[in-house]
Amino acid sequence: MNPQTPPPLATQRVIRIAQIMAPVMFLAVVMFIRPTDADPDATKPLMIGYSVLFLAVAAVLLFVLKPRRDRESHPHKIFVLNLIGGATAEAVALFGCIIALLGGPIYPALVGILFTAFVVFFYFPVADEL
Repeated sequence: MNPQTPPPLATQRVIRIAQIMAPVMFLAVVMFIRPTDADPDATKPLMIGYSVLFLAVAAVLLFVLKPRRDRESHPHKIFVLNLIGGATAEAVALFGCIIALLGGPIYPALVGILFTAFVVFFYFPVADEL
């Protein structure tokens, strides 16, 4: 493959869908195996960590990755920055799923999944959607 041509758009779209489906499937499994008698107060420290992680990831995406991606002209580097942006947002969703797995509320996982969807579909679109 020529280094000046971007990776195939179908590949980029499959990766983007996979970045959303991983936390969605994890949350679906968590809903079946999570403990029903767990103490929600046990996950309060994790909720603080989740808030800090969410804000840190949002700041990195807003102030570091997005400006760097917008300045980039090489298609492969744009593709890699899209992957990094989606993976960082996906980490927020997976951490929310872990909180739900430990008996906490499920809304951090849902917020993380929505955040990931926003990042991969609107904030870091593939090349033909710019």
